[in-house]
Order: sequence, then structure tokens, then C-alpha cells
Amino acid sequence: MRLRPDRDNPHRYQRVARRHGAVWNVYYRLSPAAWGHGFATELASAARAAAAASNLQLPVVAYLLEHNTGSRRTAERVGLTLAWRGPDHGNPDPAAARLIYADRHLRRRLCSNS
Repeated sequence: MRLRPDRDNPHRYQRVARRHGAVWNVYYRLSPAAWGHGFATELASAARAAAAASNLQLPVVAYLLEHNTGSRRTAERVGLTLAWRGPDHGNPDPAAARLIYADRHLRRRLCSNS
């Protein structure tokens, strides 16, 4: 399920999509002009609600980089908690760490960023 560009605000983009058929992945992207206005929390909340309305049995997750403190705060605001931390495979920065936030405990095989 995709919630594409917001017609009322072209600076917002969001989606919630099934990843590997096993989880709902909350994804959003905001232009810098839209940062700091609460849009990320609004979008992530709407994505969580859409996922829940579609299939409550699948966990809701957010994949993000550790240095992205804004995304970390947003994930926590919408009720997701840190489920996994590890290397971000494929990132040109070998020190980059990937975080997975989730609304519940995840099976180990779901805790990867491949």
C-alpha cells in the first residue's frame, strides 16, 4: 500500500509496504523545508494505522540509520522500539549502523537490512 505524494503538501511523501511479505515497512521522506513541523510523526502514524487496518498480524517496522536522530525520535513517538542494531550492508561508510525499530518482538531472521 502506498501513500504517495501529499497533494496538499508537495514536500511530503510516505508509504507503508510489505517487506519480504513478513513485515510492514514504514517509509517516509520529507524535503528539508518540511522538517521540524511534525509531518514525519503524522505520516508515520498514518502509515501504522494503514498497516493495522490491512493486517494486524504483521509487525510494523522502520529501518533507519543510527545517525538519523530525527527518524529515531519519530519511530519512538509512534510507539516503535529498537529491535535490532547492526552493520548497514552496502553502505559506502563501513562505520554506518542500521537500526530496526518495531512495534513488537521480531524473529531473528527479520532482523537484517538485506
